[in-house]
Amino acid sequence: MPTRNYNVEEVRGQTSVSVNNPLRPALYARLTEFFGGDVIIANEGEEMVSTYSSNYSEVPALSVDIPGEYYRVNCPYCTDTRRRLWINHRWGQRDDHGKLNLFLAHCYNENCMAEPGNSWNLYKQLFTDFSHEAGDVVLKHHRPESADVKPAWPGRRVPLTQMFDNHPANCYLRDERGFDIGRLTRNYDVSYCIEATDDYPLAQGRIIIPAYMRGEFVGWQARFVGEPHAKHIPKYYTMPHMKRNKMLYNFDRAKEHPFVVICEGPTDVWQFGVEAVALWGKSISPWQVQLIVGNWKKVYVCLDGEAIAEGKDVFDKLGSSIEKALVRLPGNSDPGSIPTATLRHMVLTTPMVIPGE
Repeated sequence: MPTRNYNVEEVRGQTSVSVNNPLRPALYARLTEFFGGDVIIANEGEEMVSTYSSNYSEVPALSVDIPGEYYRVNCPYCTDTRRRLWINHRWGQRDDHGKLNLFLAHCYNENCMAEPGNSWNLYKQLFTDFSHEAGDVVLKHHRPESADVKPAWPGRRVPLTQMFDNHPANCYLRDERGFDIGRLTRNYDVSYCIEATDDYPLAQGRIIIPAYMRGEFVGWQARFVGEPHAKHIPKYYTMPHMKRNKMLYNFDRAKEHPFVVICEGPTDVWQFGVEAVALWGKSISPWQVQLIVGNWKKVYVCLDGEAIAEGKDVFDKLGSSIEKALVRLPGNSDPGSIPTATLRHMVLTTPMVIPGE
């Protein structure tokens, strides 16, 4: 691996004058110096969303839901010339448990960072004096306006029905999850990404779930086939800057019906049926509240079984002008794991709260 001699004060000075607005200026400055300025910011302004899972170990491991901002460079370990080494803005920064989380860098050219020692060697090259931590901060809330980002597909897609029946994506959706492949393709335009663009390499080999609002394509979410085999791989990868708080998944189809069921994610909608919408999460925005109240007078809130507080919050924010019901699913179950007939019965037999009562 090549080495570089750093003028530390000069590198630190770059953190405040970058023409870009990286979430983590110190790391961006070091990468700019090391790679001669040949750095691209991907998912600019998006913060990581993560949790800690114990996995029966003494030190909880970081579990990534939304990776957020990355810095793209040419991998120094292989023949990469397309900036296919993606380094997360949290890479090499100590987390709440003192871990550097060096797994948050991935070479999409030859998977070089999976080789033992490569990530650690790069870290030592970038931070030779190990004195970056005092001024090494992650900035907050300077994401570009999403309205300025035009939705783009992640790459070449193939409809599920045009793939072999024994394709891993079809086997997972049909055999493990119980979904009808034809219905997913016909009703929800679900597809499979066979060749991702360089801007969205994580979408490669994933199930693509597009989002539409009022007939317009507004974004997508890419679902890993099965369960991720490595901790740096999120189960769901959402199009960067997608305005999830200003859309409802399956809105166009659901608005044709007299009631609506509010769920968390697209697979919950698939399981319940065409009357359901998804929030893309456990919280509801003021915009989504107005959209729901303005289109339906009868609403069921059906989040995952463990999301008791979040479900109550969504229920309360819907106000008192509509008929509404708060569905309690058993245990830690989610709508996508309950047979459709059972789920519909559980939801539609939940007592409603009537305005004025």
